[in-house]
Amino acid sequence: WVFSAVGAPRAVAVGDITALKPLASNNYGGVVARSATKRLFHASRILLGYPQLIEFLRTRRPDLQIPDASWPL
Repeated sequence: WVFSAVGAPRAVAVGDITALKPLASNNYGGVVARSATKRLFHASRILLGYPQLIEFLRTRRPDLQIPDASWPL
């Protein structure tokens, strides 16, 4: 589930993620999950649960490369 500042929560299937990019628009860094056509969600490294998110992605999608700047603090 993805929770944003506006709008209702929405489900994102792990299989829909095609790439992980670094979150450059945040001073603390993070990760941007993309599909083939759009950004699915982003998460900052200072968010509660961020280390668990990265571990979840590593476990469920080992084919996706975690960007160096996106590892948990």
